[in-house]
Amino acid sequence: MSKKHHDAPEEQKQESSSEKLQQELGSELGILNHPSYIELEEKLTLAEQKAHENWEKSVRAMAEVDNIRRRAERDVEHAHRFGVEKLIKEILP
Repeated sequence: MSKKHHDAPEEQKQESSSEKLQQELGSELGILNHPSYIELEEKLTLAEQKAHENWEKSVRAMAEVDNIRRRAERDVEHAHRFGVEKLIKEILP
C-alpha cells in the first residue's frame, strides 16, 4: 500500500508536466498559425529568395568584369604584336 501512495504523486507530476508541455506546444502552434506570423514568414522567404538572386547576379557581374579585363589584355597584346609586324612589313620590301 505504501508503494501505491508513493507512486501516485509521481504519476501526477508526469501528467501535470505533460499537460504543461501540451499547453506550451498549443500556444506555440497558435503563434505559428497566427496571420501576422505567417505573413512575416512569407516576407522572410521572399527576402531570402531576393538575396539569393542578388548574390547570383553579383557573382555573374564579377565574372563578366573579369572576362572583359582578360579580353582587353589579350587585345592589347595582339595590337602590340601585329602592330610591330605591320611596321616591319612596311619598312622591308
